[in-house]
Amino acid sequence: MMLAFDKSYDEILGLESAPEQYTLAAAMPADTTRADFQIMLQRLLTERFRLAVHRETREVPGYDLVVAPDGPRLMAWVPGNPDRPEQDGFPRLPSGEASKAAVLVSGNPPVMRSMHRQTMEQFSVGLSEMVKTANGLSPGEKRARIRNKTGLTAVYEFRLEFEFAIARKGQPVAAEPGGNTLSLFRALEKQLGLKLVKANNAVVDVFVVDHADRLPAEN
Repeated sequence: MMLAFDKSYDEILGLESAPEQYTLAAAMPADTTRADFQIMLQRLLTERFRLAVHRETREVPGYDLVVAPDGPRLMAWVPGNPDRPEQDGFPRLPSGEASKAAVLVSGNPPVMRSMHRQTMEQFSVGLSEMVKTANGLSPGEKRARIRNKTGLTAVYEFRLEFEFAIARKGQPVAAEPGGNTLSLFRALEKQLGLKLVKANNAVVDVFVVDHADRLPAEN
């Protein structure tokens, strides 16, 4: 579904139950474009699973990622630099990977430590998931949409550490965790010189599944 409609998992609604797993074996012409591939996959899902969907728009929480008042604390990555070894609980980031996270659940609250080699545009996308993790929301709940407003254009290598909640039902996505914990919001400013500013809710297009057979039609 994600491939066929070019949507993230939380932009496809109506398949909340545990999904079945299928093996698909198919061939495409060598000159097939991505757009053609998506149309082929949509047709396959429609024909084999009697998939029926419709589009809707939904509002989700929004943030702007900006540079904090004291300025950014980021170092531009220099291609060819050796990979940093795993240390202090932060995962090693092999060449070719943009980010990697390690979750330490032994503490109270638990801690997420992540390594990054990204542009701020790329970081903003992954930051949506981190906001959800920090607020203790389950994977199926709506993630915030974050716009990169930093004006920073380089590829940066950095690490980030923050404490997060576990499954606090009802916690708003847009709320900053309180108390004296090193929340994601505080960690961004203290460690990276960046800041998340609450913005107007974002309007996103979603696909709602009206029907899908669990068993596909025979070959």
